[in-house]
Amino acid sequence: MINTLFQTKTVAKTSSTPGKTQRINFFLVDDSFFLVDLPGYGYATAPKEEIQKWSQGIDDYLNQSETLRLVLLLIDIRRQPSKEDLALAKWASVKKIPLLVVFTKRDKLSDSEGERAMKESLSLLPKVTSALSFSNRNFHERRNLIKKINEVFP
Repeated sequence: MINTLFQTKTVAKTSSTPGKTQRINFFLVDDSFFLVDLPGYGYATAPKEEIQKWSQGIDDYLNQSETLRLVLLLIDIRRQPSKEDLALAKWASVKKIPLLVVFTKRDKLSDSEGERAMKESLSLLPKVTSALSFSNRNFHERRNLIKKINEVFP
C-alpha cells in the first residue's frame, strides 16, 4: 500500500510472506508529516519471541508518540479482524485517536462479497472513524485513501 501511495515499487520492501516488516519504518510525506509503518504481527510467520518484541515496540511507539494524529489499521478484506486488530481499535478509541480502517486486497473478492466482509468486520471493531477498501490495482481507491488522510493533514 505504501508503494502504491507513493507511486513507486521501491520505497517499502514487500514480500508475499506476512510479517516481513520487522522494524518501525518512517516515511516523510511532502515534508509535512510522517507515515509510520509498524510490523504487522497478526499473521506473521516469525518466532514468538520476535513477535513479542514487535508488540512491545509498537506499544512503546503508540503510547509515547506526541504527534500521532491518525491510525490506519490495515485488514485483509478476506479475514476477520485479529485480536491485535481489535486491541488497536480499542486503544485508539480510548486515546481518542481517529481510526481509519483500510480493507486491503479488495480486488480478491466480488463487490457483494467485499461489502459483506467489510460490514461484518466493522461490526466487530469499536468506534471506527472511517473505513474504505483498497487495492493496489485501483487508482480510484488510492485517491480515496489520500483524500481520507488529507482530511486529517490539510
